[in-house]
Amino acid sequence: MSALKSVTKYERQILPAFRNKINAAESTEDVRKEFHHSAKDLILAAAGGDLTIYTEDIVFDPAAPPYYRLSPELHRQGRFQALWKSSDLPRVLQDLAELARHRYKHLDKNPDKTEATMHKSGRGRGRPSRV
Repeated sequence: MSALKSVTKYERQILPAFRNKINAAESTEDVRKEFHHSAKDLILAAAGGDLTIYTEDIVFDPAAPPYYRLSPELHRQGRFQALWKSSDLPRVLQDLAELARHRYKHLDKNPDKTEATMHKSGRGRGRPSRV
């Protein structure tokens, strides 16, 4: 059995910003978007940037492990397929997805708080009127 290529180096590069953005997310949609962008950045870095990745290729799915889905189109790309089979990329993506899922669940449990944060109108004075 051959040794797995580690993508931990790339995980360490994106993890601090990913955590900050996930923690600052104000909605479940923000969490979905940030997971996609960070997973895409990780995959492109690990693959040497020679892949085409669309929004629908990486989808955060908080309903069931591994909490993300990758499209068949992405799996058909030879460079991705080689990386997927020969590295710890599946584990790293699952770790990112689990972090995202934790924040997603928190935001999903508190939708009123989320709405209030997203739609604050300042210091209680409301929106200025147009004259």
